[in-house]
Amino acid sequence: MAQKQVSARLQGDEYQGLWFWYQAAALLDPNSKVTRVTLESDQAAHVDDVVVEYEEPGISVSGTYCLYDYYQIKYHVDRSKTYCSESLCKKDQMTSLLQRLYTSYQQLKAQAQDKWFRIHLLSNWQWKQADPLFQKLRESDEGMLPRDFVTGKCTGKLKKMRLDWQKHLNIQHEEDLSDFLNRLRLRIDFFGRSGFCELVNNRLKVVGLKAIDPQSQNNPYTGLANQFIMGGNTCFTRDSFKQTCQRENLFSGNVSVKLCRRIGIRSFLRYAEDIEQQCSDFVCVAKYFQERKVQDPGLWSSAIYKEVKEFLHKQPYRSEELHLLLECNLTLAFLAGYELPIKSGAKVFPIQKGQDTKLWIPQTEVVHSSEPIWELREEELPSNGSAIAFSVSVSRSTSEKAREYLMRTGECSKLIHVKPVFGVGQNAIRDASQALQLVNELQELIRSYRNKIDYRIPVQLFVASPMAFMFFLGRQGSALGTLQLYEFDFEQSTEYWPSIRLPIGDDYGA
Repeated sequence: MAQKQVSARLQGDEYQGLWFWYQAAALLDPNSKVTRVTLESDQAAHVDDVVVEYEEPGISVSGTYCLYDYYQIKYHVDRSKTYCSESLCKKDQMTSLLQRLYTSYQQLKAQAQDKWFRIHLLSNWQWKQADPLFQKLRESDEGMLPRDFVTGKCTGKLKKMRLDWQKHLNIQHEEDLSDFLNRLRLRIDFFGRSGFCELVNNRLKVVGLKAIDPQSQNNPYTGLANQFIMGGNTCFTRDSFKQTCQRENLFSGNVSVKLCRRIGIRSFLRYAEDIEQQCSDFVCVAKYFQERKVQDPGLWSSAIYKEVKEFLHKQPYRSEELHLLLECNLTLAFLAGYELPIKSGAKVFPIQKGQDTKLWIPQTEVVHSSEPIWELREEELPSNGSAIAFSVSVSRSTSEKAREYLMRTGECSKLIHVKPVFGVGQNAIRDASQALQLVNELQELIRSYRNKIDYRIPVQLFVASPMAFMFFLGRQGSALGTLQLYEFDFEQSTEYWPSIRLPIGDDYGA
């Protein structure tokens, strides 16, 4: 029993240490607003595991500027249990978890005065599916509680839950409860250890630190975090953290992303919660989606299109080099390129995430291949229409699901299946230059078919590819006439659904 308890505690320490390194690595990124990261802070007893401080005025959180983030990390070896609204109120010894979080809030509120902060519970436990908050937390931004629950305008089971919390915390004034709930973040079912390590590795490599070898039992970062705590050296600024990394020989000598100004587009929250820390500016359209599926198909050509277009066009994309972080649906990667066509002179390059996050900047001259680089197969479909569709399989095959959709709708008389001659897979494309070479020849291929039909009839595109590939294809999209794009629903129906049709007029499709 003792051995199991020690093992559990060590794994919890490892999880806390990795979260510290993930946050602290941002101190080496000039795009980040992080100015100080503390491990085991003494500011508040129950949210002291990691504290992140931002430069004035802070990071924007739903219209409010947040200067501090306080984290309590709960790592559980046994994942058979869950959190729920009632379990947060269950007393462990003398107090409950919710009471301890509220006590920390009171202490920090007294210290911070008018400086806004958030308190986070991070755990790998899931939230109980039968709990009224379950679906709301899945859809929320960074574990944010639903707005009607925060303001007291909820009804039914949520209203009863809120009253139970208020009574449990002995809060007399409504505004005090609302303020506490507004700052509370319940980041439940946080990344599993393997996925989380990959996330940390991406951040480390981006700023030029050595990656953690998943095959090795020797993780220098965990050991250093423990040494920091034992030595009392737990608070780091940009300068002191850089000096520490140099002293410990942690720099790899290879910065995977050139440190220019970074902007971002986000349409989902999972794995993209901290985009505001990574980007100088970003647009978030996640409120229009449930997971990765749009809530209403009409939003593609109205609110989503409008917000993404206005965000991109306000950027200084001609006067300076910008790097684009695409934490979004594939359609939006295409739309970003479509709004920043080659003829615009935009110096915008995508960051391709994956096992090895890299900035994709093609060579100045990308030559045409003397041999075909796309394998092509035509398929006639039972339809009276003249429309055509392309099934573009790069990272995975799209053929079967595209055919299923078109057979169901009867919109197209011909489906052209294309895939790279060197194979399909997550790592099929070697680099940016190869991606652009594929895009150039695909664009010519689509145009050769497009010339046979009316330009007003949309070419239908079913694509599975890296985000950066889709961005490059979008930059040449205006030469392809009317286009209808599709999104694949991974979570629910496992079918294709129409997304955006381009071009759209200046009225945003109204």
